[in-house]
Amino acid sequence: WLLNTLRSKLQRLQRPNGEDIRIGANQYFTGDSSIAAHRQRYGDNFNSVQIEFAHWLRQDYQKEVIEVLGEIVNNFNRSALS
Repeated sequence: WLLNTLRSKLQRLQRPNGEDIRIGANQYFTGDSSIAAHRQRYGDNFNSVQIEFAHWLRQDYQKEVIEVLGEIVNNFNRSALS
């Protein structure tokens, strides 16, 4: 649902060269050592999501990115509480 939401909400934005936004997924990055420590401590109960946005997207579409992330968090909280 996360990728679908990002794609549907951000698809109207365009890169500076006029191309559509590309969203990569299912790429494994080790991340900070604290993530590995938490994964060892909590096992399958620990999950993390890393989202990175290109500089041009943060610069040119900051408001839109914040709105989309806020909506995702709110929807997640609502579904977790129901």
